Amino acid sequence: DESVSDEDAAFLVGTWRYAKDAQGFGQGYRSYTITTFTQKETNRLYICEDDRAGYLENTGEWLQAELRDSDGCGSFVGSVRLQRQGEGLLSNYVKAGASTWGDDVIGASVTWKLPDPVKLFTKSSSWQAVSRSWGSESKEKEKRNASLEASAQDGSPAELSASEALEARREESSGVNLDVLPLPDAPGLADANLVVKVDVDPISSQVKTDPDQLARLMGLSGGRILQTMGSEGWEVRPVDTSKGLYELALPSVRYEIMGSVVSIPAPLFSCTVRDSFSKKSGNFEERLQGDLVMLNGKDILTVELGFPFRTKFSVSAAGWARAKIGWEDDKVTVANQIVIGVEVPKVPGLPNILQFFINSYGKEATQQSVDALAKGAGTLKPEDALADWVASGLGRMA
Repeated sequence: DESVSDEDAAFLVGTWRYAKDAQGFGQGYRSYTITTFTQKETNRLYICEDDRAGYLENTGEWLQAELRDSDGCGSFVGSVRLQRQGEGLLSNYVKAGASTWGDDVIGASVTWKLPDPVKLFTKSSSWQAVSRSWGSESKEKEKRNASLEASAQDGSPAELSASEALEARREESSGVNLDVLPLPDAPGLADANLVVKVDVDPISSQVKTDPDQLARLMGLSGGRILQTMGSEGWEVRPVDTSKGLYELALPSVRYEIMGSVVSIPAPLFSCTVRDSFSKKSGNFEERLQGDLVMLNGKDILTVELGFPFRTKFSVSAAGWARAKIGWEDDKVTVANQIVIGVEVPKVPGLPNILQFFINSYGKEATQQSVDALAKGAGTLKPEDALADWVASGLGRMA
């Protein structure tokens, strides 16, 4: 059956971007476009990349197309197959004459402005275990979701423990390899004449309440986990929760360094949250990654020099951070990779002052975040898991 449901067609139609090289690092991107039309009362999908094109056919688990050059009218050059994976689109390509499908690659919808595409683990896990066939859904999960939604609507007790919520969230994780994500792109970073890189090793903070509270925290959606930091002076504002997009404002700070003062008002970041659920070692498991990109870096730093002469001036900054949040036993853990660039005036000693400030501020902010998460975990209520489940639409892979 070559037909495609209206629902699937609505998801697929548009332009999809994917990492150009095999590992997704810094080599640019390629894209393909999917369009639809009706032929003999049947929805047909047409895929085109460069001059290669073909009609997609529904084979049950995959949509597959034989591609020809000259915009689909020339010689056979290879085949492509597609399968939805969360909000991304999994694809494999095999050249004409070859017998083995190429690497698993995820494309992100350019039309929807989703987070950057990521490269998936290849040959390491069964796609049957983490994805569904087109037009079908796990009956067990469907029944569970319906039961949970009914509980939320009629006020009946929620039968969803902390461990059940965590396991359910893990089941719904897309299983992507976030370690090969392209690094964030920070506007203005190329204009900096001093770039400081800070790698903050994992910092832990104990959850000093019921042990179930930590599982309850990690069973929430990534965005909801992020929002628990709001109790400690961090402001978290949802932008598009369905895509994991938020704005994050950190507290303002003032440092006295070498007889000088460096201060910064509340820095504002765009934040993209992605589920991870990857076990690194022992009992430690990474729960999510968050990419932060500075939005208000123009003249954001104020520097007051006290020696050899008193002066005050502003410094512009740009940069990004990639935070990795996880847990081990009864502790929340956060690690950070930070890159900040500044436009430094030609003032003797100033580069050393700013480098010290950025290093100190990056480590302090990481400590604040892990402490806020541990404290936030202690305030969660049992019913929060159900409310977050329904609000985030978990389990509904449309």
